[in-house]
Amino acid sequence: LIKRHPHVYGNVIAKDEEEVKKNWEKIKLTEPNNTSVLKGVPKSLPSLIKTMRMIDKTSSVGFECNNKQDITEKISEYQAVLLNKNEISDDTKKDMFGELLFSLINSARLLKINPEEALEKANENYIKRFQAIELLIKNDGKEISQLSAEEFRYYSQWL
Repeated sequence: LIKRHPHVYGNVIAKDEEEVKKNWEKIKLTEPNNTSVLKGVPKSLPSLIKTMRMIDKTSSVGFECNNKQDITEKISEYQAVLLNKNEISDDTKKDMFGELLFSLINSARLLKINPEEALEKANENYIKRFQAIELLIKNDGKEISQLSAEEFRYYSQWL
């Protein structure tokens, strides 16, 4: 307890919570059984939360990309590969999509946005919009399961 909290029990001065976390990660790396900054990230976490934790931990020891332009370029690169190349294997598509999600989560960190909260808000908005469309369809006397592709496109403009 004393070793891991030198800002409380020692003479180390930490100006904010982020500096406390950085010190914490550096101290943990000096312990005999700790071989990696990422060792403490539970494998059982949901992937979105796990990604956030991994990025936080690695950035706390200085391994981070703070350049928004670099992240934007990576996102564009992954999108281009996914959307423009039909010749790539399913495994490569999955890998590229995973890299795209990872980059988006990292960009959220730079923007100081919690991606879990942002995604939940997007889900709530989608539900509201879709339910409004369902109501429009119902008010038009139609069944959603009976719509043609063209009718779906018409109603989708409201999404």
